[in-house]
Amino acid sequence: MKFFSICVLLSFVAACQRVLAGTQAMTIYGSIQPLAAQAAEIAVKMCKGEAISEATLTINNGKKEVPAILLEPITVDKDNMYETVIKDGYQKLEEVYKNVPKEQWPGEQK
Repeated sequence: MKFFSICVLLSFVAACQRVLAGTQAMTIYGSIQPLAAQAAEIAVKMCKGEAISEATLTINNGKKEVPAILLEPITVDKDNMYETVIKDGYQKLEEVYKNVPKEQWPGEQK
């Protein structure tokens, strides 16, 4: 049986709040939708015994080389916080923006 490692890039609430406060320049985010779609596609292929042609590189997990598929991460800053982390539903606007005056929240949320 072949194994694949699935890793998610997280934009934690605290990191998002620091970005909005200006004490952190940016955070890294990986949207869950492409990750879930890719993982489901690979799972189906593995169940069918098909080759995973998308895995074009390997990563050493400390014991062996594991096939890997790397998805493009998204750099999140003040300018795209709402369009990425919030709109994707990964974090709640009220939590991320709780230390920001409401008049500075994204346009449709004022």
